[in-house]
Amino acid sequence: MAKDLTKAEFVQKVCDLDGGGALTFKGSVPAIVDFWAEWCPPCKMLSPVMDQIETQYAGKLSVYKVNADEQPDIAAAFNILTMPTIVYLRPGQPPKSVVGAFPKSMLEKQIREYLLS
Repeated sequence: MAKDLTKAEFVQKVCDLDGGGALTFKGSVPAIVDFWAEWCPPCKMLSPVMDQIETQYAGKLSVYKVNADEQPDIAAAFNILTMPTIVYLRPGQPPKSVVGAFPKSMLEKQIREYLLS
């Protein structure tokens, strides 16, 4: 089960937030960052689906969670304005963001298109 990352963990595992322009992904395998908030019902509906995705794609991609209210610097770096927002990260590629709580089948389609193609 993906745990919420602190800013220090995010900088260590995902990317620097130095504000110097483009965000450079540090991971060696593609990643999904689930930006959520405690007050967001669709975020809570998405959480168990993201847990399933994490288990299903173990070793092929990483799944991270960021509470946008508790980590506003991270949310701001990715221009997160709406919850939930899912950010797809792939080495050497710009981030791809999608807004909304999607069914697992749609998330799998996005994973294939944005991360594993």
